[in-house]
Amino acid sequence: MKLLSAAFVLSLVTCTLGCAATAPPLRVRANDLHALEGANGLIVERPVIVELFPGDTIPLFVTVEGDFAAAPTGAPPIPIVVKRHVFLRIAKDGLRTSGDGTFSDSPTTKGQFRFGVGMTKKDGLRAEMAIRTPGHGAP
Repeated sequence: MKLLSAAFVLSLVTCTLGCAATAPPLRVRANDLHALEGANGLIVERPVIVELFPGDTIPLFVTVEGDFAAAPTGAPPIPIVVKRHVFLRIAKDGLRTSGDGTFSDSPTTKGQFRFGVGMTKKDGLRAEMAIRTPGHGAP
C-alpha cells in the first residue's frame, strides 16, 4: 500500500511540476497582433492562438534566392484574405488550424503545398506555387 501511495504522490508532483512550467497559449485577434509588446519572441516562450475573421488579411511574403535565380528583393506581399472564422495555433512544434478554437477538431481536408516548374505555349517557362489551407467543414 505504501508503494502505491508513494508512486501516486510522485506522479502527482511530476505532473504538477510539468504543468506549471507550461505557460498557457496567448489568445489574440489577428488585428491586435501589432499592439503586443515583444511579439517577435512570443512563439518561443509559449504558443499563440490567433483568431481570424472573414476579411482579415495575412500578407504572404515570397522569397526566391539561390545561385542561378532569384526574385526581386522588396517585392510587395501577396494579400491572403480570410474567407471564414478560423483559429491558428502557432508554436515551436508547428502550425495548427481549428474551426472552433479548441484544436480538438481534426481538419476535414488536409492542407497542401505544391511547387513546380513547367512550360506552356502561352507562358513559356513558368514556375507555380500553390497552397491549399486545411478544411474544417461547414461553418
